[in-house]
Amino acid sequence: MNGGVGVIPSLIKGLDDTSAEVRRMSTWVLRQLSHQFKLIPHEMIAREIARRLRSETDERTKMEMISSLQDYACPTAVRELKHYSTDDPSSRVRKHATHLVARAAQDPANEIDFFHKQRGDKSLAVQLAADYELTLMGEKHGHALALRTMKNSPYDWDEQTEAFMVLGANGEAADLPFLQNIWRSTEEDGWRRVAALDAYREVQLAQVPPAQRLDYLIKMLDDPSEPEREWAAYYHLWNYSDPNTSARLKKYLDEKGHLGYAQASNALSLRK
Repeated sequence: MNGGVGVIPSLIKGLDDTSAEVRRMSTWVLRQLSHQFKLIPHEMIAREIARRLRSETDERTKMEMISSLQDYACPTAVRELKHYSTDDPSSRVRKHATHLVARAAQDPANEIDFFHKQRGDKSLAVQLAADYELTLMGEKHGHALALRTMKNSPYDWDEQTEAFMVLGANGEAADLPFLQNIWRSTEEDGWRRVAALDAYREVQLAQVPPAQRLDYLIKMLDDPSEPEREWAAYYHLWNYSDPNTSARLKKYLDEKGHLGYAQASNALSLRK
């Protein structure tokens, strides 16, 4: 990572190593370099990742490689992510890649037909993933499907987490009591309580007028609860679209008496 762009050929070679751990770590370091240097050759690296993915058999390495494609945000990355979104035999891979198409696309709105097609996937989790992305683009979908999914038993982790995400993205105030009952229940599985709490926070944020949301998130950095501070920083402030966000974070860090210095500093560093 300290070698800069000059180490890229060695890392590309590492993608073909016989060790899955080396292939996985080579992929991870390439991702870090893409965050640090603007002149990384995204198309070239995406093509190399795509080439190696076609024969990758280790599941963890495959997921790391698929995840890395979103960082290159180029035509090759989008094309390959669409391939794994639709053709991979694993519903978990298809779900994950569906989300990443929106992250890799220059303008996710241009891919709206793709997400509509994904709503027809045989996997409920993939359908909900597509509904979530469409909701973020202003087409609210999946609310009824998400509520039905939450009644399924036994619980499927992928389906349930996607359903909670859809409810959070829809932002309907009427869902707050339902979500609150889940995250406060001692009888619920811990992972469902966490997912319900995240969705609850998103719905709460949706009730705040858009012009006041940056103020709301900055104030959340002083919440006595560390998870609440981290939610504000890592779910929103690090990539918040308001152009005043970085200036507000810097101002926060310059002031005395705050609780969320660590979260604000990390959020600001990720924005650079």
